[in-house]
Amino acid sequence: MDEPLRVLLADFHTDWGGQAAYVLALARGLSGAGHSVTLACPPDSMLEKRAEENGIPAFTVCSFRRGFRLLPLCRDILALSRFLREAGTQVVHTHGSQDCWRAALCSRPPGCRHVRTKHNSYPVAKHFANKWLYRRGIDRLVVVASALKPLLAGLLPAERIDVVHAPVAERFFDPPDGSGFRKELGVSSEVPLIGVVARLVRDKGQADVLRALPEVRRKFPEARVVFAGQGTNRARLVAMAADMGLAEAVHFLGLRPDVLEITAALDIAVLASTACDASSTVVKEALAAGIPVVATEVGGIREIVEDRATGRIVPPAKPEALAAAIVETLSDRESAARSARRGREVISERFSPPAFLENQLAIYRKVLAGGER
Repeated sequence: MDEPLRVLLADFHTDWGGQAAYVLALARGLSGAGHSVTLACPPDSMLEKRAEENGIPAFTVCSFRRGFRLLPLCRDILALSRFLREAGTQVVHTHGSQDCWRAALCSRPPGCRHVRTKHNSYPVAKHFANKWLYRRGIDRLVVVASALKPLLAGLLPAERIDVVHAPVAERFFDPPDGSGFRKELGVSSEVPLIGVVARLVRDKGQADVLRALPEVRRKFPEARVVFAGQGTNRARLVAMAADMGLAEAVHFLGLRPDVLEITAALDIAVLASTACDASSTVVKEALAAGIPVVATEVGGIREIVEDRATGRIVPPAKPEALAAAIVETLSDRESAARSARRGREVISERFSPPAFLENQLAIYRKVLAGGER
């Protein structure tokens, strides 16, 4: 039997989202399998809170502040170096830009390896600093979808990049009936309910959902939209909904702990992202719960959804295409349900927590054994 590993997982984000959920799922899996795991995250971050709830130690000395600020950067590097040395860390696994650079620049103990996971579909500039980071500052690169590999062309060859998609929590395969959330919202089971679970930021495309809604409501006048999440774009979206006369049809729920109950109540789950998303967790969660999906073609969405077989895929930033796919899905519930059932089977086979953990551990073992950098 392989010896337990000592792993530090790091993520600089303070709010909650798919990336933080990925990190927490990995921490829980490692801990449950008997490995020693600590979460490095900013103090008072959502990840620190979730770590405490799950009994996972958190290292919150590093601020992981954005931008190049020499004093905070040096403090973080020294603190991280000290922690890795004192804890005897074998793998430091970073998930964002700020934590990645600190791990790359810090003094790691002998034999400690640096694994980096790239979670988004933003292109990477090919300047000198990034070339050093990807070729020398990390020991192994992981991406959350094969579609991201071309973004690293010129930095790393494709064979030096591993792919590990985000997993789906087991509870989504056994959802409630959704009636509780509909009762809270004050809508009956007959009212078409469309949901977007995502941070309220521009790249997540909630504005396109609002632009699509009038066309949807021409066909289905009672249709409602719920936005579950918080973010910097909330005020703009609230004002936009009011200006369009949609205030009564749109519900801004904020950050909610009951995403499963919300998802189970939906007729359609929508991913409307225009950028950023690579391996959408919310799409997988919806399909696992048997909910039809309409998603924009960003990142690795075609590695999750097969258009017209397990869901609908539309071009990003095209509200008219989004509206048409939503109307089509609501108009043929039987076909949409069949697609969702097929999607559920795919998610169960490919994106389960055990497969996720096994893939991550294989990468750790390979890099610790001196596998190809």
